[in-house]
Amino acid sequence: MQAIEFQTTVKKIVSAMPKEKQEELSAHTEDDMVRVIILTPVYQQRRPRKDLLRDAEEKGYEDFFDYLMDNPLDIPNPIRYTREELHER
Repeated sequence: MQAIEFQTTVKKIVSAMPKEKQEELSAHTEDDMVRVIILTPVYQQRRPRKDLLRDAEEKGYEDFFDYLMDNPLDIPNPIRYTREELHER
């Protein structure tokens, strides 16, 4: 787990807290300082962004769509729409 820590006032965090936990801060005033610790899963570092237009130009493509056909984007968990969903609006 990765910990993210910061200090803030009670009034800035109380609205983001679950209702059942807000009562635990009732002894504090809105201006009391508190330390907030957020635990998140550790994710691998993201790859640096690639300049696709420059890459296409360096590889000699005149048409960017030809470049995309030869080098499709790898998108994790893409949203797939049916023809009907695409033409609803």
